[in-house]
Amino acid sequence: MKGYTPDTFTWSHVNKLAEGVERAFPSDTVLVVMRDEWFADKPDERHPLIVEVDLPPTHSGGWTPWLELFDGDTIPEGERCVYVGIDTVFVEDCGWLFDWDACPVGLIPDPFKPHQAATCVVTADRHGAHWIEEEYRFRQGTKFHGCKTRGRPSDWIMLRNMQSQHQWPMLDSPRIRSFKQHTSKKDGGKIPPGTSLVYCHGEPRPWEIPEGHPVRETWEGR
Repeated sequence: MKGYTPDTFTWSHVNKLAEGVERAFPSDTVLVVMRDEWFADKPDERHPLIVEVDLPPTHSGGWTPWLELFDGDTIPEGERCVYVGIDTVFVEDCGWLFDWDACPVGLIPDPFKPHQAATCVVTADRHGAHWIEEEYRFRQGTKFHGCKTRGRPSDWIMLRNMQSQHQWPMLDSPRIRSFKQHTSKKDGGKIPPGTSLVYCHGEPRPWEIPEGHPVRETWEGR
C-alpha cells in the first residue's frame, strides 16, 4: 500500500509484540505472524512464541490480507483466537480474551463512534472463524462490492456489516483502550488502571510515541 516500505515494520517490532504476549497471556499462548513481501529481513533469533506463516497469493489487497488468517479448522472446538495489529501494546492480564464467549466473533466498539464496530481487536471461535472465512471468499468473488474504503477492499467494512447483520454483541470492555482516545495528553498521558491492552490504530505507532510515555515504556518492556 502507498506509504509503506520494507522497513515500516520489522522483526524487531514483531519481537516486541511477542514480549507483550509473553507478559500478558497464559504461558501456552502462541503468536502467529503473517508475513508479506515487505518482511524481507530475518533475524538470527526470533522470539520463541512466534510462528511464521506466509501471506498466500489469494489475498485481496487493501486492508484485507490479514483476513487470510481466519481458518476455523485451526481452532480447536471450545477455544478462541485473538487477532490484533502489530501496533498493539499488551499491558497485563489478557487471558480473559480467550474466555470471552458472548458470540462467535467479538469486535470492539469504535473509540470515536461506539455504536459502530472496529477491528483493532477481534476474537473468534472455531465457528466464527469459519463464518469470516466464508464471507471473505464471497466478497472476493464480488471484488468487495460495497466493502471498500477509499477504493480499496476493507476488512473493517466487511466485519462491521457482519456484526450489524447478525446483531453480535460487541467486545465492549474498559480493559481495552485506544491510545488516541484513552491515553492521550488530555487524559494525562496515563494508562487507566485495569487496562489489559492499548491499540494505536494508526500514527503514532508504539515505537513512535515519545520516550517516557507509559504506553511507550510498556511497549519497551520497562
